[in-house]
Amino acid sequence: MQSMKKKHLLATLIIIVLLAIAIFFAWPRPKAIAPTQSSTQPAASVPADQTLVNNVTYSCDDGKTITAALYQGPRVAAVPNEPPQPNGSAVLSLSDGRNMTLSQTISADGIRYANTDESFIFWSKGSGAFIQENGTTTFSNCEVSATGQ
Repeated sequence: MQSMKKKHLLATLIIIVLLAIAIFFAWPRPKAIAPTQSSTQPAASVPADQTLVNNVTYSCDDGKTITAALYQGPRVAAVPNEPPQPNGSAVLSLSDGRNMTLSQTISADGIRYANTDESFIFWSKGSGAFIQENGTTTFSNCEVSATGQ
């Protein structure tokens, strides 16, 4: 009789452990956008020839924030028949804990900064801004909440 109880108890424990494992793997997890290696690099130093233009903090949807230190590089003479090449940068601190430095890129409207493979883009126009990661807007409807130098 004692041996039968032990076998029953052991079988019950095995079933409980198997159920716990099944629940763990079946439980839904929130989906997150996988960050690219280049977009999560720690912020690099700004080149010495760049000048701080402004510090801006944006408040975005879902309680997210972006703090951006915007830098302008030295004036460079434009090449005839070519658009001027931007040479500024932005040092970003995001509310999700990431920090990065992005180079200014050509923009038809507003100011655009991106990493080298353009998988991470920060775009600002007037008092608004947004961030796209791998083609998905991850910081949206951002509006200036504070400025200063």
